[in-house]
Amino acid sequence: MKKLTKMLVACLAILPCAFSFVACGDQLSAEASVNTKGNYEAATNDDFKKFAEENKDAKSFEEGARLTIKTTMTYEEKTYEAVTNAIVTYEDGKVTGMAIAVNTPEMEDEKASTSTIYFKDSKMYMHTISGEDEYTYQTKMSAEVMESMYLDGYTAVNLDEMLVILSETTKVEKATSGKTTKWKISMGGEEEAEEEMSAVYYIICKDGAIVGLEMTMNMTIMGMKTTSVVTMEDYSGSIKYPKDLDEYSTDLPLGIVL
Repeated sequence: MKKLTKMLVACLAILPCAFSFVACGDQLSAEASVNTKGNYEAATNDDFKKFAEENKDAKSFEEGARLTIKTTMTYEEKTYEAVTNAIVTYEDGKVTGMAIAVNTPEMEDEKASTSTIYFKDSKMYMHTISGEDEYTYQTKMSAEVMESMYLDGYTAVNLDEMLVILSETTKVEKATSGKTTKWKISMGGEEEAEEEMSAVYYIICKDGAIVGLEMTMNMTIMGMKTTSVVTMEDYSGSIKYPKDLDEYSTDLPLGIVL
């Protein structure tokens, strides 16, 4: 199972990649939703570290995760918006299935295209429409490569991996209600020349396991402003696969590169 550590350390660096995704199809039309409301009180890095240590054996996203990424990018008076919806299922800590809806907007010389991508039985299946062109493709691929290519590391994570976001400048807040503990961790806002970056993380735990995440990241660099809201919720359902996956072509059209 690919982890979030790399994303958490350099989350803002990969935000432009999020424009590759948008929801389509019935099972991918539903967006991930997390309730972040609560009576938050001031806490410390040590409070969060202690909570993570006490619940280090709790299993987060044990069966699967639903993911939504909403991204807005403004550059040279043009604004691009995208929404990503994906479903990932797990068994014994390993990815068993994946469904991702992809929509690449028209940008400069690139045609707008839409794709639905699946991972099943160590294979990747893709159905793409780009302009007047349409094609299918299938190939062997590991879950790790698939996650890296199409989800940019936004997959299941445990509490101990969230420790990497803590620093001397992070602001930590906590809300508790029954078996549910919510953490709000804010960072950034530092300005350097034309660069500005900030992020706010909500970590929702039940019985010590993460059941929801919401991460809002803002980046302004060289005149380009990007805001991305990543939401991940616990998922225990299944993935519906097209019946004709075996009929997908094993050859990519000339000029197409994954």
